[in-house]
Amino acid sequence: VLFVGRQYHRKGGDVLVESFRKVRTCLPDARLMIAGLPPGYIDVAGVTCLGDLDKGTDAGWHALSNAYASADVFALPTRFEPFGIAFVEAMHFGLPCIGPQAWAVPEIIANGETGFTVPVDDVDRLTDRLLQLLMQPDLARRMGEAARVRACELFTWPRVVRRMLEVMTPFVDARGQSRITAPLASALPQ
Repeated sequence: VLFVGRQYHRKGGDVLVESFRKVRTCLPDARLMIAGLPPGYIDVAGVTCLGDLDKGTDAGWHALSNAYASADVFALPTRFEPFGIAFVEAMHFGLPCIGPQAWAVPEIIANGETGFTVPVDDVDRLTDRLLQLLMQPDLARRMGEAARVRACELFTWPRVVRRMLEVMTPFVDARGQSRITAPLASALPQ
């Protein structure tokens, strides 16, 4: 299982570690990798803290890519997440994802198809979903492939630009001039 987040508490790292302790009672060989915390920060059997992997550097991105590539499941039971880039990254690596039924996460994870969404701070539901994916590798692989497809279809820059243009084009004429009239323009947020 992989967790990526520098803001450990806000991103639900404590919830995941509590859940992971329960996972280990059923799967004693399970491992949890935490990117974002210093090595040794969490002293729990099966947990490895990978440090702060800065994806803005070659070394950091290489280490983070290796972490994604070596994981079977991505879990980020965040308490607050306006969007969740780490989910999209994990999906591009073909990982099934588990996240909260809150914020924009349900727009990223197709529950039951590309992973699972669980209630915020629900350790038992998180444990159940982790066990389901870890104990059913074929299910995890199918969800991971569906996640990769979804990420490529919805969460690439070319796709985002196309979606933006679909919305903006009706408001711009052939010369690039705005078609928004003064009364309409004054109603738009500034």
